[in-house]
Amino acid sequence: MLMYPLLVALGVAVSAANKPVLRIGTLLPLSSTPLGADWVTANADKACRLAVRHVNENKQLLPNHTLDLSIRDTKCDIGQANYDMFQQLVSPLDKRPIVLLGEGCTEVTDLLAGTIVDWDILQFNFLSSSPERESASTYYPLLPPENDLHWARAKLMMELQWNHSVILFQSGSMWNANADSLSKVFSNVSLPAPERHLVVEGSGLSAVFKKIIASKKRILFGLFYDNVARRVVCEAYKAKISAPNYVWIFVGWYTPDWYLSTSGTNCTSTQMKEALDGHFTLDFIQLRSDYSAMTLTGRTVRKVIDDYRNMFEESTDKPLNETFSLYQAYGYDAVLAIAQMLDRVAAENWPVDSLMQSSYGDLKSKLELAVNSSSFEFEGLTGRVAIATSRSIDIEIRYVRTIEPDPWPPVVFRYNAENQSISPLFQPIHWTTADGSKPLDAPQNQTEYLDQGIFIATTTIASVGIVLAVVMLVFNEYNRDKRVMKLSSPRLNTLIAIGAVAVYLGVICMGLDGTFYPISSTSLAFCYMHVILLTIGFTLTFGSMFVKTWRVNVVMKRSRMGRSNFKLTDQILFAVVGVFLLVDAFLLGLWFGLNPFDSKKERDRSDFNVQYFHERCYTEHSDRWSYIIVAYKALLLAFGVFLAWETRKVTTVSLNDSRYIAMSVYNTVLLCIVAFAFAFIPTKGWTYILVSITIIIMVTVVLCLVFVPKVSQSLPYNVCAVCCCNSECLGIHTVG
Repeated sequence: MLMYPLLVALGVAVSAANKPVLRIGTLLPLSSTPLGADWVTANADKACRLAVRHVNENKQLLPNHTLDLSIRDTKCDIGQANYDMFQQLVSPLDKRPIVLLGEGCTEVTDLLAGTIVDWDILQFNFLSSSPERESASTYYPLLPPENDLHWARAKLMMELQWNHSVILFQSGSMWNANADSLSKVFSNVSLPAPERHLVVEGSGLSAVFKKIIASKKRILFGLFYDNVARRVVCEAYKAKISAPNYVWIFVGWYTPDWYLSTSGTNCTSTQMKEALDGHFTLDFIQLRSDYSAMTLTGRTVRKVIDDYRNMFEESTDKPLNETFSLYQAYGYDAVLAIAQMLDRVAAENWPVDSLMQSSYGDLKSKLELAVNSSSFEFEGLTGRVAIATSRSIDIEIRYVRTIEPDPWPPVVFRYNAENQSISPLFQPIHWTTADGSKPLDAPQNQTEYLDQGIFIATTTIASVGIVLAVVMLVFNEYNRDKRVMKLSSPRLNTLIAIGAVAVYLGVICMGLDGTFYPISSTSLAFCYMHVILLTIGFTLTFGSMFVKTWRVNVVMKRSRMGRSNFKLTDQILFAVVGVFLLVDAFLLGLWFGLNPFDSKKERDRSDFNVQYFHERCYTEHSDRWSYIIVAYKALLLAFGVFLAWETRKVTTVSLNDSRYIAMSVYNTVLLCIVAFAFAFIPTKGWTYILVSITIIIMVTVVLCLVFVPKVSQSLPYNVCAVCCCNSECLGIHTVG
């Protein structure tokens, strides 16, 4: 059985001995290179040789010629590649190639493509998708442009609902162009711009990784050769940037188990596995799915694969553990493309001697006419191959486990290049996170709101305060004709009770403006309401208490001066309170007009996976406006302290509120130091509790000091004694 392929090859060689030879100058990186790109050919040279053999065995393709390969090892080195190309082009006519195939490394290809233009020789390439054809008119890549991979990367991000990413790329024009292109594609699909970091050979990466950790972005695109990838992944692992918290996305043309080599790193293979467990790779599909399809050489895809397996095992004495790789399949199709192009030119009855001895300039127009024809297409291993039109090839996205490796990592997504869509395949993704969930692309932003129990408890207490104020208000109206109530100005007492209700309502509104649930355009009104209610409620409560004491002070002074007929009516006192309110309205109007309220989220705390925020009402310069209003209220309190001092010797108990004013101011000053510091910046949790309780205590104490003595004086003595409401208990006595 082993003799059969040898006999076939011998028969072909004998029959081809009398045919002119058409050589394909082939430039491939066959050995280890300075760039670490020994993976590039991946036995593609064997696939090219197999294609040449199949073409020569086919009676329909170049029947009067023999195709041959002249392969040179460029080592992925620009200098070596230039030398090899020059040696091929200036060789004797009978050794000179009619077309070039290669090179494999993109940066080398870029330079060669520009140089070859001056020689007027066509160059085909199956290992690199750069440069674009527009920049090199004689360059014909079989691979689609690298930009298709970028679209697949963007669609993968969108499919997995990831937004935050980082691009790490090595120095070099190719990688820099790829980073630019990937960023541009992200912008086109409205993904946030990825953070970019250049990896410079020989320089430390600690500063780069510190920035990545600070950015909290966890999807990492690696754009570099495998040797650089190993070093970057190793240093990232040392910086605690590794799986399962971070996800790497690489190109798909690295050799299998590329990460097991620790050359150039200070990591063990175990550490590299841990760093990369659960990463993605992207590359163009390797083979067409229909293995029964007939190729240009008259063999089915399955038959070509079998022939390659036999050829590989005979030449290496090792079993082939996989079918065609990406570049083997495209290498095979590249030779078929060249063969069909030459066959078309030969079919035009162009003399064989002209093919062999013409200058490249004469050949170029003939070859270009053939390859650029709209009818130039054929069936290959990778599908239907066409050169003249842009070729769209689907992209496979694999999920690679390294701790429990799969010999052939499953394809989990396929990107359809024609309609730019991505679809999941039947292979499930076994995520490496502890709970098996999809890794996060960044810490999740979680807004924390006030616990409902806290809000309900505070609202209940405020509601009790409202009930208390209403009871006092009813008591005041019911007993307003009694002497003790008349002397205490019942109308102003009404304003005090109304002010207390406003303050209690303001406390409730504080829990409705982003502390309890998200701020919307409707609930934004509560931002204004709680400030207005607290401000006006304070003015009504304290302003009314102070102005009625002011009337006592004025009347007593006039009486000493012998002007006892002077009166300050309730209307005048209401007007004074109205002036206080106008000042409030003026200040609040300026505030809301110049700096209206809006919602704002502020960071509280964070752990690795969650960033906690709280939402609050926000207005620019809120601290300044708060200080202005606090200063105004402080002046009002100072006015009250002055009145309390002036009326301290009034002997009529019902008229002498000096002690209650002093107690109210003392209580208010202590509590306001805490309350007003936060009242206009309602937050969550303990801050809300602190602010609410201090305000409730403040207004409740004032309410009790104003009304409870009046209640005690209106009740029978025995009831007061039972309730501990006698004058001594309440500190009510006349001043002698």
